[in-house]
Amino acid sequence: MVDLTLIVCPYHVEILRHRVGKGLERILSSLLPKLEQDHSVTVTVKTIEPVDEYEGEIGRSFELIRRISTET
Repeated sequence: MVDLTLIVCPYHVEILRHRVGKGLERILSSLLPKLEQDHSVTVTVKTIEPVDEYEGEIGRSFELIRRISTET
């Protein structure tokens, strides 16, 4: 049995689940059950929370990067 943690950042231009930001979770929803069933992998998914309180695209980008880097 393998334990796997995925850090998911489903953003496009720093907007949560916007345009291509919708794709990652959709792919994972079809992939993860098969991975867990066929390969005995336990997957934990951690999604980076919205960064709407930060100003501008650059500010939100850096905050997303910071959150990803500190996720455990």
